[in-house]
Amino acid sequence: MQIHLSAERGELQKVVKWLRKGGQVGALFPVTTVDGRASAATLLHTAAAYGHLAMVRELLKRGASVDLPNSLGGTALMHAAFHGYLSIVLVLLQHSANPDLQDIDGDTALMGAADEGHEACMKALLRAKANPDLQATNGWIALMPSADKGHVACVRTLLRAKANTELLDNDGHTALQYAEIKGHTALAELIRRHAAPPPPAAAVETMKAEHATRAARADAAMEALLAEEAAEQAKAQAPSKKSKKKNKAGRAAAAADEPSEAPPPVAPAPRRPPSRPSPPRRLQRGRRRRCGRPLRAAGCRRSRRCLRRRHARCGRAAWARRRGPGAAGCWKRRRRPSARRSRRRPQRRRGWRRRGGRRRWRRGWRPQPRRVRRPWQRRRGPTRWSGR
Repeated sequence: MQIHLSAERGELQKVVKWLRKGGQVGALFPVTTVDGRASAATLLHTAAAYGHLAMVRELLKRGASVDLPNSLGGTALMHAAFHGYLSIVLVLLQHSANPDLQDIDGDTALMGAADEGHEACMKALLRAKANPDLQATNGWIALMPSADKGHVACVRTLLRAKANTELLDNDGHTALQYAEIKGHTALAELIRRHAAPPPPAAAVETMKAEHATRAARADAAMEALLAEEAAEQAKAQAPSKKSKKKNKAGRAAAAADEPSEAPPPVAPAPRRPPSRPSPPRRLQRGRRRRCGRPLRAAGCRRSRRCLRRRHARCGRAAWARRRGPGAAGCWKRRRRPSARRSRRRPQRRRGWRRRGGRRRWRRGWRPQPRRVRRPWQRRRGPTRWSGR
């Protein structure tokens, strides 16, 4: 009993440990169903009913029977479909679970999924060739509980699977009547449209003959219109004999009146003056290297009389000698000391110093921030204000 509670809570390690100690995979444990009836179920039934996918896989791996019924005839597939655990339904179907098994009440896994409105589980069962027309002990099929509870998606799925809408239960009612009794008008209309009888063969043949007659009449009228249009075009294109003679006489007179003069010669187009030749490469403005882009200046640390330049596109370094004013000095001018600031102090070495018989740490010189004199503070002279 304790291991059955562990299976309900999903404690996989405890179940595996119990099985390793010699526990039976198909052992039956006393349980109570949803409607309060006493039953006996296995660990696989409990794991499928409570949605523990890992435990279901482990039990199937250890040889649990996928179609073993409980004391009421229910299987693990029925429990998973009734509670809507699609992943467990798919795993059980992969292990060749039979979707058409019935319990002591005649219910199947498809009926349980239809009763609770689990459309995904119903589609999986129908893909596994589940029969939608199996009847329970009370005469119900899977379509009736869906129509009674108003599950439109489930009803549409069953109708696409060609469920029989004319079957009667033990009380003589159909799925359409249950939908109408509960007031599901849209659902009733859907079932009614699906259950409409097909037209008889004679009516179908009559309709086909009428359509063929109409098509023949339309084709005849179109051919007549095309013939009339062709006749009109032929009349317009065929000129009379008199008009032909007049046209010939007019052409001859026009040819006699025209003077026989040669056309004037066409003057040649004026030539453009030759463009100014580009200066040689050494006279062009801006020196170019490799990639064809002007060089840009960068820092010069190796020599004061040259600049290190880089290509603007490829970034490669190119050395060029500095020309023009300031060629003797560095490319970067030194900043002259300001009158308001004192010169930079010489660097002091950092490290331990022995002063007065004990060691002290001497830190190097650090630039101190410049302080601003407040209006209420007096001046200290031209030197840097210390703020004391």
